[in-house]
Amino acid sequence: MNAKAALILAVTSLLPGAAIAQSPVSFEQQDGSLQIRIDGKPFATYVWGDRNVARPYFAHVHAPNGVQVTRNYPPAEGKDATDHAAMHPGLWLAFGDLAGADFWRNKDTVRHVGFVEKPTATKDGGTFAVKNRYTSGDRTICEEVCRIGITVRPGAFLIDWTSEFTGAEDFAFGDQEEMGLGVRVATPRAVKNGGQIVNGDGSKDEKQVWGKQADWCDYGGVIDGRPAGVALMPDPKNFRRSWFHARDYGVLVANPFGRNAFTKGDKSKVVVPKGETFRLRFGVLVHSGKADVAAAFKEWRTRLPWVEVSKDKQGFVRRPSDQPFVPWGFNYDHDEKGRLIEDYWAAEWPKVEADFAEMKQLGANVVRVHLQLGKFMRGPDDADEKALDRLAKLVRLAESAGLYLNLTGLGCYHKADVPAWYDKLAEKDRWDVQARFWEAVAGRCADSPAIFCYDLMNEPVSPGGRRKDGDWLGPAFGGKHFVQSISLDQKARPRPEIARLWVEHLVAAVRKVDRRHLVTVGLVDWSLDRKGLTSGFVPDQVTDKLDFVSVHLYPEAGKLDEATKTLKGFSVGKPVVVEETFPLKCSPKELDDFIGRSGADAAGWVGFYWGKSPDELRRSKEIGDAIMLQWLEVFERRAKNGVR
Repeated sequence: MNAKAALILAVTSLLPGAAIAQSPVSFEQQDGSLQIRIDGKPFATYVWGDRNVARPYFAHVHAPNGVQVTRNYPPAEGKDATDHAAMHPGLWLAFGDLAGADFWRNKDTVRHVGFVEKPTATKDGGTFAVKNRYTSGDRTICEEVCRIGITVRPGAFLIDWTSEFTGAEDFAFGDQEEMGLGVRVATPRAVKNGGQIVNGDGSKDEKQVWGKQADWCDYGGVIDGRPAGVALMPDPKNFRRSWFHARDYGVLVANPFGRNAFTKGDKSKVVVPKGETFRLRFGVLVHSGKADVAAAFKEWRTRLPWVEVSKDKQGFVRRPSDQPFVPWGFNYDHDEKGRLIEDYWAAEWPKVEADFAEMKQLGANVVRVHLQLGKFMRGPDDADEKALDRLAKLVRLAESAGLYLNLTGLGCYHKADVPAWYDKLAEKDRWDVQARFWEAVAGRCADSPAIFCYDLMNEPVSPGGRRKDGDWLGPAFGGKHFVQSISLDQKARPRPEIARLWVEHLVAAVRKVDRRHLVTVGLVDWSLDRKGLTSGFVPDQVTDKLDFVSVHLYPEAGKLDEATKTLKGFSVGKPVVVEETFPLKCSPKELDDFIGRSGADAAGWVGFYWGKSPDELRRSKEIGDAIMLQWLEVFERRAKNGVR
């Protein structure tokens, strides 16, 4: 590409203007490099086309206050120390011994193959991913997929760097000082010029830090009254804790490979068998002002990985590790008093925190939360900002608890909470309000990995014939209206066609503000195209725009084969999650049996939790509590021993 024909990858090319305007990060791709700006100011340049450096790197990295924290590249004569110019170009990942080849000293080459995920701006940062090929002469040693996430934080920019290595043959990482993620700080920031090195244990500078393992290590200081620095934070889930190769002249490297190099212990050799994936992850905190690196490290290491549909379309994986993810959780649809979360999350927040902690302890990884439209839309065009703020608080709780949220929207469970203006709307206007609901909710949640999915509506129905004006809700069950109609007049339209258009309309609304999170809809088990009662939401006709299929399935006593057959009917080439199940019509033992049988057809299961812990249930004499206790015992046992 000609450098003059730079491609500006701003959010406007990816998302609508309202979402784009909120993004602080922009990308400009040129020949062999990617210019990255934050709030219009230079942040860094990602380089892969430098003839003097045979591997990709970040050059000229800046802190939020505008101070450059990495050494000039190339070093400026008379201003910078000029040693190791091509080896220390800024911020880089390299290895002095990878299958006997030397990529640290630029004796061998890391070739940029291309972008596997194009540079994309998000609300609070940006992301991109590249494929690199490690070659020595005519030999290809391995390939790397490197994913970079940039997040804007108060007083800091955070780079989340994940690299995954695979090879057609076995390959091995050796043992040297010169291995891992390295940074060469700006010359004025070097210890010898007034800077300071500090690690997570409080040790300082080369004499105390070099060759020591630590959670993180920071290099920076206040020069001419301008504080700035850069901290390297290895992921505790890496194969081994990192040692730090730290020098007062300005280099800092997080190195999990150099056991012998740093300790004189056994020589390390990390072999990656052919076809397998080896993963390294690091955080890089670029900061100005007085940074609390320990707090930043704690927050970063506990951040949930994103969940995506697996490549085979049979289940889910965590990104970027590609580890399987099996949704196993609870509908948190009401508490022990029958209240929806919206009824008490403002006044009784400690209860919400305690319930989330209890569900996590029981072994859940997903919590399904039900949101009523009337609580989030004050008018057809007016989203309730206070409700959205409370939702954002709930998302933060999920992140800290290590739980994913299934956000199910458009609820009209309590008839008293349904606005009169909403029931009076015509079909098209009602759909448009529903779309605005999802734009508001997804817009608030788009950047959190704690969102497992958006469920467009609980148990929608595309009815046949003509219904009374305003008659949108199905019969109440337990005081709540779980089923909703999406139209009142079929006219001459096929019912599945109405359902398909409704799904497409709402998915498009979500995708205006959130292109990453998964979208589904909770279908009743009588959605299959069979004789008798049907919802009109025929799975193979309405799910094209959905990421996975959700079905609500309550097995009946003595009819487990029938339930399994029904589940198979929802298999349309996408993952299927049993989004609601419970021993409502069978015993807890039979439900346990059904879950075991359905493992080949279901990618996940979500039961119920209603605010009482097992200890509280054991003290109760209510039959319903006894059934719930038996269910929670099944749930907890399967969580510990493996769901399937």
